Amino acid sequence: MLGIEKQQAIGKKFAELPIQWADPIAVYDFVDDKMARHGRHEEVQFVDSNGQTRTLDMRVCPVLCDSAAASILILANDVTQQRILQSQLDQAQRLESVGQLAAGVAHEINTPMQYIGDNVRYVAKSIERLQQLLDVLPSLIDEEVTDEQLLEMRRSLTSPLKPRKIRSTLEQIPEALSDSIQGAEAVAKIVSAMKEFSHPGGDDMSLVGLNHILESTITVARSEWKYVADVVTQFDESLPDIPALQSELNQAFLNIIVNAAHAIGDRVAAGKFEKGKITICTRSDGRFACVSIRDTGGGIPEHVRKRVFEPFFTTKEVGKGTGQGLAIAHSVIAQKHGGKLTFDVEEGQGTTFEIRIPLQLSCDNDNSKQEFTPAMEDAI
Repeated sequence: MLGIEKQQAIGKKFAELPIQWADPIAVYDFVDDKMARHGRHEEVQFVDSNGQTRTLDMRVCPVLCDSAAASILILANDVTQQRILQSQLDQAQRLESVGQLAAGVAHEINTPMQYIGDNVRYVAKSIERLQQLLDVLPSLIDEEVTDEQLLEMRRSLTSPLKPRKIRSTLEQIPEALSDSIQGAEAVAKIVSAMKEFSHPGGDDMSLVGLNHILESTITVARSEWKYVADVVTQFDESLPDIPALQSELNQAFLNIIVNAAHAIGDRVAAGKFEKGKITICTRSDGRFACVSIRDTGGGIPEHVRKRVFEPFFTTKEVGKGTGQGLAIAHSVIAQKHGGKLTFDVEEGQGTTFEIRIPLQLSCDNDNSKQEFTPAMEDAI
């Protein structure tokens, strides 16, 4: 697996092994952490003899359950293929969500494009009608043109437009262009959100703005909620960027928001009210960035609350849900970001999902990294 013979390893210190680690300092610190007495578990990467980067699931434990233990046992399992397949599955699930929203997103783009087209055609037609006047304008500021010539030009005008109509047209042209610009910006926002959402991302976390992620997700999901609910946002603008997998969080938030829209939609269809509300808030709380997504969908029935995060569990009709939405959201937030996803139900009113994500990466958040006495200097 590592491409070394046993004679190259026997009698050598761990740091002397001919292994091309992707991040050697992190690996040596992982093995040589003097505070870890009960074993550690982490994924590390190395470059094999073919120049390919591979991923190891590595576990380090003391040979003896004694603080004075002089030896450690290192177990490593090659999980490269599993991680590749998991990444492909995650991307497929994101694209599936995009596909399910495609018709609604197309409608969201088509609406502004229609009034952009109407406005541009109106401006073009208005300019055509005003062309005679526009041709005369340069002469009005040309000092070589005499007053008699200007009077002659005025008498030659045959435009059917009356002065009042001309004034009205000149007032409406800027309005039409302004509306077209707003429509183009709306389309650009939707396209940008879709590109951001469907991007495969990577395995490494980067600093991202939580408010920006939510805004993009709300835009992508607009076709799901716009007819049944109003979305109210209360974002903490001072919230710092957090280390996260952006595309993964997009998926998690989308699943929760779509679930909220569907719950409200069921109540609208039942005649409970004409339109519900989804309230999305962000804030910081100590070491965590917090997001709350509250809906007026009536709440989750008590008998199914313990199962909402189970894969393939759904209360929706056949064809309307796969039961993967909240399971994926929980996996993304709890397992991939070391955060927490909980919910609170107000019976007959709605559900509030609370998401807590660490503001900083910390070894303290990984319960699998516990303490043992290392033996980095010992020979193998």
